[in-house]
Amino acid sequence: MKKWFKRLFLSGLCLFVVIQLVPVNRAQPPVDPAKKLQPPPEVEAILRASCYDCHSNETKWPWYTYVAPVSWWIANHVNDGRRRLNLSEWADLKPRLGRDTRLIGGQPPTTAQYQVKILGDMETSIMENQMPLSSYLVMHPEARMTPEQFKLVTDWFHQVSAQISASAATPKVK
Repeated sequence: MKKWFKRLFLSGLCLFVVIQLVPVNRAQPPVDPAKKLQPPPEVEAILRASCYDCHSNETKWPWYTYVAPVSWWIANHVNDGRRRLNLSEWADLKPRLGRDTRLIGGQPPTTAQYQVKILGDMETSIMENQMPLSSYLVMHPEARMTPEQFKLVTDWFHQVSAQISASAATPKVK
């Protein structure tokens, strides 16, 4: 019994060491300040704590993100989060038709219309406790928004949505 347990333990340890050699993409693309979301400092601080690790090119990679298989799982979450919404590339946000976006008057939404939709989706995700993910909150309890922080962020979302909608409705003079 002891011999069997020792072999099993050593095999598991060897496997653990070998899987550390599997590369993980922790790319941090450069951030162009002109393209990133530009909230006021108090809103940015809240979004940094709650959203930026998965939804920007400014991810902080703690020590446990370098240990497989946790590293694979977290890198996958970050890459998926950036693909769905990257706050570092807000100005380049392009509508993706499909289940996320519907045609508006038979036409794909403009970038401005899509940005307004995304701000609404962000508010809903936070309000319904879908974001930040509960698995993220285990290691980052500071990412949970207080009701006051939620109100500050959503008030700003509404303000920006109104500004985007107003500027998109204003005809451009040549």
